[in-house]
Amino acid sequence: MFLQQITRKNPELIKVAAQLHQAGAIPPNTYVFDADTFEENGKKLRAEADKYGLKLYFMTKQHGRNPELFRRIIRPGAKETVCVNMQCARVLHRHGIGIGHMGNLCQVPKYELEKVVNTYRPEVISVFSVEKAKQISDVCAKYNKTQKLLLRVHAPEDVLFLGMEGGFFLEELKKVASEIAMMPGVSIEGVSTFPAVASDKDGTEPVATRNLTTLREAKQMLESMGIECNTVNAPGNNCCANMKMLAENGVTHIEPGSALTGSSTYHLFTDDEPETPAMVYVTEVSHLWDAQAYVYGEGFFIDDPPVTLSKDFKHYAYFGSDPDKIMERKMMFTGIGARPGSGFAKIDYHGLLDPNGQDVHVGDTVVFGFRGQLFMTRAYTAVVEGMASGNPRLVGVWDWAGHRVGGDVE
Repeated sequence: MFLQQITRKNPELIKVAAQLHQAGAIPPNTYVFDADTFEENGKKLRAEADKYGLKLYFMTKQHGRNPELFRRIIRPGAKETVCVNMQCARVLHRHGIGIGHMGNLCQVPKYELEKVVNTYRPEVISVFSVEKAKQISDVCAKYNKTQKLLLRVHAPEDVLFLGMEGGFFLEELKKVASEIAMMPGVSIEGVSTFPAVASDKDGTEPVATRNLTTLREAKQMLESMGIECNTVNAPGNNCCANMKMLAENGVTHIEPGSALTGSSTYHLFTDDEPETPAMVYVTEVSHLWDAQAYVYGEGFFIDDPPVTLSKDFKHYAYFGSDPDKIMERKMMFTGIGARPGSGFAKIDYHGLLDPNGQDVHVGDTVVFGFRGQLFMTRAYTAVVEGMASGNPRLVGVWDWAGHRVGGDVE
């Protein structure tokens, strides 16, 4: 789906990715990142955030928690990342990258709190319940630590994604805030939500969700109680295009993720977004069966923006063995581990593509472009630098747990 945009805006990435695969430098099932463009996107996001007085927590899940990428955009010593789960936190901490926010999508588990409070030391932890706040308080009291908390808030009219619900409704906020404010070792730093931003029906313009109004109301309620609300965190589709709107609504912190690879909804439907595509997914033809090309999987988590559901989108991939001609032929993606029309299997041993009569060979490189969620996959990540100067160089390959692999490492 994003393949067309990558072809227009960063075609060299497609070619270099194919070259690396055909040279045996990267395995199939690898997301290849253009480090120069990734870093430039980070600079653009930071400049726009600074313009409007916003602070950044960079989302790491979409990019496979790759430590090399985030070293390039995080200020030394700063806590500017957000971790959706403990796996993200472990990888970043192991590589010395400071953690800004935990808990907004997945709560920190009870028996991991001691490690988080004592070792990972995030700037803030979001809580969905008084009970979770009490668990954090107990750990802080035990070890004489302090921890700032964000209260995730919602109203009945807010947008909530299935399986990601949680937090405090406005009608109970004063009561729970009073309880939490009395707990030792923790302090209420502010409020958070998800998602604060969506897109219009065409996918071209950012639109505030009702959640953003809830954030403002929650801040006012806390301040009416004498609780200073220093953080108003508004994650969800954050990019340069919506920072002005968020700042005008009293937001203080944002969590850009897909924008770092130029793959938000707005990047799909418009050509004038400042962030540039910086990621492709590379795999290989494993075998042919019943007029279908089977390619190595384990990386197929395609996060289609909701607006595409009504637009009958099809995914395509380039294929071939000649990197210079890789963009001349493409196949339609028909699913993962299932026959066309039979739905999608849960385990992506393979991806299936329709050659439509074209010659396809075992070992051919296959290059996809889509918005991914790498933390949900078993894919590798490869970082390439020097693209901007015309001298691309493979920096390294990492597995899904942030360990470097390949070459002399194995």
